[in-house]
Amino acid sequence: MVIGAVCADGGQPVTFNKDVLPILEKNCQSCHRPGQVAPMSFLTYEGARPWAKAMKAAVLTRKMPPWFADARFGHFANDRSLDQSAIETIAQWADAGAPEGDAKDAPPPVKWPAEGWEIQPDLIVNGPVTAVPAHPNNNVIEWTYVTVPSGITQDTWITSMQIRPSEPAVTHHICVYFKPHTADVEYNKPVWYDRPRDGNGAALPAAAGINGRGIPPSITAGSNGIEGCYVPGQLSQDYRTHGAAKLVKAGTDIVFQMHYTPNARGAKGVDASFD
Repeated sequence: MVIGAVCADGGQPVTFNKDVLPILEKNCQSCHRPGQVAPMSFLTYEGARPWAKAMKAAVLTRKMPPWFADARFGHFANDRSLDQSAIETIAQWADAGAPEGDAKDAPPPVKWPAEGWEIQPDLIVNGPVTAVPAHPNNNVIEWTYVTVPSGITQDTWITSMQIRPSEPAVTHHICVYFKPHTADVEYNKPVWYDRPRDGNGAALPAAAGINGRGIPPSITAGSNGIEGCYVPGQLSQDYRTHGAAKLVKAGTDIVFQMHYTPNARGAKGVDASFD
């Protein structure tokens, strides 16, 4: 019997611990770990091994990691896409039968933030609790806006901010606006617009666009636009990287823009923090 081994550069067999795990730690584990949006964990060999062939298919087609910016038009500091060498390494590992390799070759595990916090917040603002039905019509939940008081009682420089959903598995995105308080504000009242949709759930042309038609402009009036977002794999906005901070005036309200994606189980909840 002849046993073939697929080798990385240098003639050494490609293994999970030596070759694949460093790639997963850098590019994949932000989503592929317990409590995050991905349905499977890639923290360990035992978690990743059953998905070896699927991982190969996903990286060869560049479906994963998700990244849609065109590298021809600039470099992005948070680019999660894989270079060709990493793609080939994962493919070779899968083709070789997904060997584990020597545990001594594994890099130290990433110390992911406790309880979902990537920053240590000085102020936590509890966001709205949203019920996510398991099976809504067309499996679509419209974008919803909810205004809450910030609790900021004096002008404050914010150096970093994190939006933390309690149920990442159903959270497509959550963005926030800082809005000057007005006397007519209604706190904790969800505002949305039910768009006319076809049988596949796609908005009809008359209702297309980021917010559709019908969202009252007063919801975000006076803000400077979106100040930060949670999307899968991106947890925080940290202005300290640039030696900067954002001034938030006393009495400012926070508007949450929320978009959830059903997963047939149902869920609810979101928290936000500011540091």
